[in-house]
Amino acid sequence: MVCSFETLWKRLCLRKEEIGRIDDNEETLKKRLATHNEQTMPIIELFEEQKKTFSISTETSKREVYKTIK
Repeated sequence: MVCSFETLWKRLCLRKEEIGRIDDNEETLKKRLATHNEQTMPIIELFEEQKKTFSISTETSKREVYKTIK
């Protein structure tokens, strides 16, 4: 799933407000994103090279993303 940093950040902050997770503060969110970029992205890139992935834009609503996947 692909989305801009701005969209991702807005959704993470909204989740904090909607769910009320205590650990969803700016510092923790930044650490999670850094960990994702350092540890997960290299694996995704490897799978992309092997043509084992496909991308879906998540810039749209949850409903639209669901329709795309379905």
